[in-house]
Amino acid sequence: MKFITCLFLFSCFLTLHAQDQNEDLKSANKEIYLLTDSLWNLEKLYVNKSIDEKSYLKNSGELLNAISALAFSNASNYTRMNEPNISEVNGQIITQEPTPVPPQPKIVQDTVPKDQPMEDFKDYTPPRNPINLITGSGRRTTFKLRYGMFWNGLSQSSTQSGITYPKFKVWSSYCWFGEFDILLQTRLGKSNRGPWSLYYGIGWDYRKLTQKENVQQLTLKNDKAEFYTVEKVDKASLNLHYFRIPVGLQFKPNKLAINVGGYVGFITNHEQILEYTTSLDEKAELTLDKNYNFQKTIYGLSASIGYKHIHIGFNYDLSTLFKDNDQYKYNAWKIGLMIF
Repeated sequence: MKFITCLFLFSCFLTLHAQDQNEDLKSANKEIYLLTDSLWNLEKLYVNKSIDEKSYLKNSGELLNAISALAFSNASNYTRMNEPNISEVNGQIITQEPTPVPPQPKIVQDTVPKDQPMEDFKDYTPPRNPINLITGSGRRTTFKLRYGMFWNGLSQSSTQSGITYPKFKVWSSYCWFGEFDILLQTRLGKSNRGPWSLYYGIGWDYRKLTQKENVQQLTLKNDKAEFYTVEKVDKASLNLHYFRIPVGLQFKPNKLAINVGGYVGFITNHEQILEYTTSLDEKAELTLDKNYNFQKTIYGLSASIGYKHIHIGFNYDLSTLFKDNDQYKYNAWKIGLMIF
């Protein structure tokens, strides 16, 4: 009876010990899965340029060392579980059957001959989602969209005595859709992850210049643009539309980006809108679309600075607003927010 009791108690101990080993293996496997996910997330941060190369190499090395240590420890535990447990109780030898080892995946050997090495694609990172497939993320040349909201103004290089010039209000000359560009951005240097890049493309430029006090209407006199004061007009706006070709250089060492470039534009549409109050105290608008001798082709400089994708941008026209006009030598400019 004592022998049977001892045998029963020893069997329970061995069963509990095997269960503890299984729990340890499950816990170790779970830790390996978590470390593997952390390594995958770290690689995505590096591809998206959220961390630099030095931090990526350091952290990935630590994760790989931890994964290797856990994998080696797990393999040792599986080996010990596969060995039979032999013990002696009251002079009799008792052998416990080993815990079955789960099937291992078949290892596929490399079939590439040594004399035909594969090409080195260390600088190439394949896209991992549909957006990256469209933008070409990870490649030397990528696709970009740029959208801007701007306040518009005019600078005057010279004035003439005896002329009352119109007063355009910058705060009222705001455009929600002031700029939209379709760009290609090419990385410069040997690596696709360098800080310097060149961007170029096509775009649309919309400008609005507004008067609210002492409003003057734009007209033509001797084929030249001229402003004259009108009564009972509450507001006057000049709306100008351009098709333009921007080009520039970007320096982006990390999340901070600096852009410097230029542009050439071609006027596609222009109009003058006068807002007034009728004799019946009703609000009305008058749209005038005439040839006010605007410059057909404009050119200028652009610059912006931003963090990640939000930038503060500034554009300045080197060309004048009107063609061959010594009285109204205006250079247009605009400042605002850009998403790039």
